[in-house]
Amino acid sequence: MKKTSYFLLLILIGILLSGCGNGATETPDPPANEPTTAGSNVPGAEAQDTPVTPAPTEVPSGPHVAFSADSGFYDKKFDLELTCSEEGAVIYYTTDGSVPDKTSTPYTDPFTITDKKRSANVLSAITGLCTDSNYVPPAPVAKGTVIRAVAYLADGTKTPVANASYFVGINRQKSYGDVPIISLITNADNFFDYETGIYVLGKTYDDWLKEDPSRAYLESWQAVGNFSMRGKEWEREISVEYLSADGSAGFIQDMGVRIMGGASRGGTQKSLKLIAREEYGKKNLKFDLLPGNIRSDETGPVTKYKSFVLRIGGNDANFGRLRDPFLQNLVAECHFETQSSTPCVVFLNGEYWGMYDITEDYSDNYFENNYGIDNNNIVLLKRGEIEDGEEDDLRLFHEMYFCITGQDMSVDRHYKEACELLDMDSFAEYCAFELYVINQDSMFDNNNWRMWRVRNADHATAWSDGKWRMAAYDTDYSSGIYSGGSNYKEDNITGRLTSSKKEREENIKHYAPIELFRSLMQNKEFRTKFLLALCDMRNIYFKPDTATTLLDEMAPDYIRLMPDTFARFGPDWIAWQNTSDYIKGRIEEVRTFITGRYTNFPSLMRKIFGLGTIKRLTIKTSDYTLGTVKLNNGTLNLEKDFTSMYFPELTVTLTAIPAEGAKFTGWETDSSYVTDKTAATITIPMTEAATVKATFAPK
Repeated sequence: MKKTSYFLLLILIGILLSGCGNGATETPDPPANEPTTAGSNVPGAEAQDTPVTPAPTEVPSGPHVAFSADSGFYDKKFDLELTCSEEGAVIYYTTDGSVPDKTSTPYTDPFTITDKKRSANVLSAITGLCTDSNYVPPAPVAKGTVIRAVAYLADGTKTPVANASYFVGINRQKSYGDVPIISLITNADNFFDYETGIYVLGKTYDDWLKEDPSRAYLESWQAVGNFSMRGKEWEREISVEYLSADGSAGFIQDMGVRIMGGASRGGTQKSLKLIAREEYGKKNLKFDLLPGNIRSDETGPVTKYKSFVLRIGGNDANFGRLRDPFLQNLVAECHFETQSSTPCVVFLNGEYWGMYDITEDYSDNYFENNYGIDNNNIVLLKRGEIEDGEEDDLRLFHEMYFCITGQDMSVDRHYKEACELLDMDSFAEYCAFELYVINQDSMFDNNNWRMWRVRNADHATAWSDGKWRMAAYDTDYSSGIYSGGSNYKEDNITGRLTSSKKEREENIKHYAPIELFRSLMQNKEFRTKFLLALCDMRNIYFKPDTATTLLDEMAPDYIRLMPDTFARFGPDWIAWQNTSDYIKGRIEEVRTFITGRYTNFPSLMRKIFGLGTIKRLTIKTSDYTLGTVKLNNGTLNLEKDFTSMYFPELTVTLTAIPAEGAKFTGWETDSSYVTDKTAATITIPMTEAATVKATFAPK
């Protein structure tokens, strides 16, 4: 469970390793006959009205290269000086992202950092990134200048490589708003080399095609290229610099980079996973990367990350792009794990690389950083395989799986045994979420599911009990993505409730978690828990006034940033139209689904499960500034009366939560089931409509 709020990252920034210098050649302004930036879809074309003040540079200890200007956005060209505190040091530098050495340009004199908007595309002109498109941007993309410098000392040693990123003449606020900028700096061969580049089709594809030439007719997402390769062998070193909108402190750190994702690897823009390792310098990123991201144990903010993902949206990459962060944000209070995220803009070796979402990455370190559990005691399972842990940990999953699928869960003692192995609240709510948003690439399809637990239950935390819990991710293939949001009436549940003997045997053979759900639905207690979770999805988490308010808060960043992303990466059929209107329309489709699902879901549930007549529950507060109410597991916004619908087969739980400096004084209700009106927590069977008012007073 992750408690977080969506935020437009307004803080963080371009701290650089500072340090060293003596001398160099001047970088001239581009010649006047170079192509000029034109068109509303060309990113970063306008000059900066008011320059962002760069963050002050953090001075490292020991000999180092220092820059006379900090990374950031500048309105005009300026001269950059490189210095080193060590007498007799010789500085070498590069501007193409490669690691400098004695074969690089020697520094002799200050050189000019210029506006690059007329410079020809280099990385953006590279093709061979996927099988179905050789799209390249028709005009120059926004660019900055990246400097990497090293000093060789008189004693034969050398300083650490210092990095900086400068953007001249880009209207940072108008082009990118308040989202952070991430500047990635690496040897271009790490991404684009035929044999070893991780971003291209490359030699892997050619070899794969030679084995069977008919593979050339497969869809792009089915192609196997260099970008399909996984593991440490296909991780490359990269410098990662984070620049905030307001110039406040950020970070610069060497990390590892891999291609991330499944089918999305086959597109022109690809998701990237960034990993901190001691071999690159630091084993963790200690930084408030996602302000407002509260630890899952609610003890404070997450300020340490082992890894994070720059995500392009999976199935939603060419649609609204915001589905997954939007949906996960709405259910962040649930008992299953969710990922926090925020939009950003990425540059690669100074070239505009589009909009991404900075997204938490599940790993054993993630659970340590969120729960304070020793990462060596974490088992993380992804689609039935050990992602973090030991191979022998699979037996723990098999023990749980066959306990539930191999026994009659309608028998109370069998269900109680299952409850010791699987967190039923987490599982029921997770299933309800995936079904409510009609995710067609989920646990129910034996794809995109993760479970985690501690290997050895020591009960050091509330989550150290050895039970398996769910973790949500990659929810993009949902909420009407390929139907314009119009499939909100769809019954995607009935077919999930039962299976034929042959289907069941095949699913169990592959440990498909849908059979866990089907077995548990035979138990009355779990069935009631699941039905309540389905109602809560509709009544609390996806209530239109709450959900569409969040959608309206998130949409402006995507509407601002996605047109330039389409101009950079295509596809042609989007890039050649009014992309601003296009992205607005795709986001409106999400709204269509949310409002339509809310309206139609009660009658759909009643029909599927044979439930009784719906009863209305109204919740009020005497003063919303003095306290609120938690309905089951969801905290309500009671600025206005909250109305919801439940079935007579269900019982709801209400908990009064006074604000700081206030106290709960009691319930006012017309429900005959509330006998103790001073108890902070009450339960109400929904056999009849009920109105409940929580009263609070100052202490």
